[in-house]
Formats: sequence, C-alpha cells, structure tokens
Amino acid sequence: MKNICFELYQELQSQIQNIQGQQYAELQQAEACFVAVGTALNRLKEKLWDYEFTPPEEIYFFKKAKPRIVAEQLYYGELYYIHSTLPVEKREVLDHYRNQLSFIRSYFQRHHFLYTYYRLDRSDLDEYLFKRNAPKAPFLAETIAIQKDSRFSTHGSYRFARFKAFTRLKEYLLGKIHHLQNPAPAPEKKRLKWTAPKVALIELTYALKAAGVFNNGQATIRDIATVVEQIFQQDMSQYYRTFQEIRIRKSGRTYFLNRLTQALERWMDNTDLDGKGDKWD
Repeated sequence: MKNICFELYQELQSQIQNIQGQQYAELQQAEACFVAVGTALNRLKEKLWDYEFTPPEEIYFFKKAKPRIVAEQLYYGELYYIHSTLPVEKREVLDHYRNQLSFIRSYFQRHHFLYTYYRLDRSDLDEYLFKRNAPKAPFLAETIAIQKDSRFSTHGSYRFARFKAFTRLKEYLLGKIHHLQNPAPAPEKKRLKWTAPKVALIELTYALKAAGVFNNGQATIRDIATVVEQIFQQDMSQYYRTFQEIRIRKSGRTYFLNRLTQALERWMDNTDLDGKGDKWD
C-alpha cells in the first residue's frame, strides 16, 4: 500500500514540475495542477478501493498518505482562487494577500485542538481520527460532512490535508507580501547571475540554515531565502514546496551539495599555487 501511494505521489510531483516548467501564468498553472491532482486522487481511489487495510495501515493511509495528496489539491484550489480574484492596484493586492493570510490564521485558531495535535505529531487519538467507522470523537465539534464517501474518508484526514495546504499557502503569501513591501533593487551593471537550476539554490539555502552559519544559527529559513533572493534575483517564494520535493526525490536528497563537493575536490586537485584552479603542466 505504501509503495502504491509513494509511486503515485512521485508521478504527481513530476507532472506538477512539468506544468511549472511551462510558460503559464500563475492562474493557468494553478488550474492545471489542480486538475492533475484530481486525476491522481481518482487513481488512488481506484487502486485502493478493494484493498484490505490492516489497522496500522489504515491509520497511516488516512493520516499521512492521503492527506499529502489532498493537500496538493487544496493548495492549488486556494491558489487559483487567490489569483482569479487578484485586484489591479498594488495596495489592493497587498490587502488581498493579507486577507487570505488572516483567513488561514483564523482557520488554525478555529481548529486549534486538531492543529496542535497535527503540529505535535501526536498519535494517542489516531483511533478516533484516522479509522473509518470510528466512534464520534468527543473532543471534536460537530461539523458538516466534507467528504461524503465514508469508505475513503475519516474524521481527521481532511483536516490534516487542509493544515498541510494552509501551512504551505501561508509561506507563499508571506513571500508575496514581502515582495510587495521590499521590491528588489535595480540590478547593477555587474552582477552574479545564478544559472544553475533553482532547486539547487534552494537545496543550498536549506543547507546553510541546517548548518546554522548565520546569526549564530538563529536566522530563519525565510530570512536566509530572502537574502538569497535579493542577491541572485531569483523568486524563492516556493522554497518550502521545493524542499518537500527534495526530501523525497530518488536521485539523492543532497544531489547539488554532492556535486559541489566533487567539483571543489577536483579544483583542489588541479589548482596551482596561486589558487587559480589551472592544471599543472
């Protein structure tokens, strides 16, 4: 079951990356990704419709595997709404982003108990939250059923998916707000241009955060991404999403850092006494 979910999620990520590699406007991109995720969810349902879950598998599926994919659908659905209702005036755009951010925060507050359970990665109430036909959880307020198919949903699965989606959307909105409040300076005549893939820059950014090389380790990933963005004129608003993709990629999680190490070692092997990196004759 885990292999089915993982392979389907990997395929979905490849599709999303292909869509994002096209020259689409953000609105069209969000719509295309939303459709791709919907197709993936239908495939997941077909593959597992008659699957007999063991109790641990059932909890894993509805707590981890399914919310991961549903969160993609919710994220791109929200992204589509944000861009389809985007005002024209810069000041109004800023308010628009802030209003969406306020909605996310109010959602977290409204579902504070479950959100805390999600953030702490607790498991003591999983029997209530992630098993089909589980008794009504006494700690949950009555809510209108969001997913009608009882064979493919549980009390907590959808909420966890929305927490994932909103966490990511929050980072996206904060990035957009920062862009508007801190416009990038005009490029100088001589400026280093990042020509490697953006995913490599994000991998490097997270490595710097993990190593704690700024502000005695107190700089946040957002702080570092903002500086990197200004230096290299790269849009880093999707750093959180890209990092999640880096964590699960099959080619190795530190592909770019490994390449850096190999390149530096070759340079050291070939360098002359002046440090120019030229081979000795």
